[in-house]
Amino acid sequence: MEIEEVEDLRRFNTTGPCIPGEHYMLDAESRLTEIRDLIDHKQFFVIHAARQSGKTTLLNSLEQTISREGKYYALYCSLEAVQSFPKPEDGIPQIFNCIASAIEISDLPWKDKISTMMNEMDKTQTAVSIKKLFLNLCSMLDKPLVVFFDEVDCFV
Repeated sequence: MEIEEVEDLRRFNTTGPCIPGEHYMLDAESRLTEIRDLIDHKQFFVIHAARQSGKTTLLNSLEQTISREGKYYALYCSLEAVQSFPKPEDGIPQIFNCIASAIEISDLPWKDKISTMMNEMDKTQTAVSIKKLFLNLCSMLDKPLVVFFDEVDCFV
């Protein structure tokens, strides 16, 4: 019997988030088990590390794992697009838009109702618009929401 070699199509990635099965990678979640305790205890945390060290890959992995487990809803939101808006009156509506985009591509229930609610909100009230968004969103959900904000360090 001849053993057939299977070609490994994975590659090294240094240009963005790693995708299991496509890229060589270490399981980020297994290296940072304390994050799960922080989430369970409703704590905020910051992941600060060098460029291309796996921060976005970790957040994407956590979002998928937490969503799959079913104890929480999870939402990944990149704020990288906000970096070109240095004034708060311009940047905060853009943060709102980033959150809205993240919700649109998420697996959160009642996305249509949430989208309608977001479209009706006054985004010019920069001091309260994001807070109102999350209050309204969480009131529609039947379990807690965990939000992973990425690229926060790009704010001017």
